[in-house]
Amino acid sequence: MDTTIKLQHIFLDAVVNGELGSFDDHGAIVTLKELIQAFPDIKPQIISEFLPSVTMAAGQKTQLDNKFLSCIRKDVYRIDTDVIEEYCSK
Repeated sequence: MDTTIKLQHIFLDAVVNGELGSFDDHGAIVTLKELIQAFPDIKPQIISEFLPSVTMAAGQKTQLDNKFLSCIRKDVYRIDTDVIEEYCSK
């Protein structure tokens, strides 16, 4: 399994299980600091490289391939409710 896909599953599992992030009406908010703390076995550099690879471009509204995060400000990301629901339905 591709490393990005594996990290994506680990990341989304932690969000869905309530181990990572905080929820609002639009999805889950996760910070870089929370990610690094939640996964001490994964080097911070790997997490820092993973985030840009799964972040949608500014203005992009729909998920493409493995792009599932929106950057809402520096080191703060949102996972939209529809992404979480789609992941849970698999």
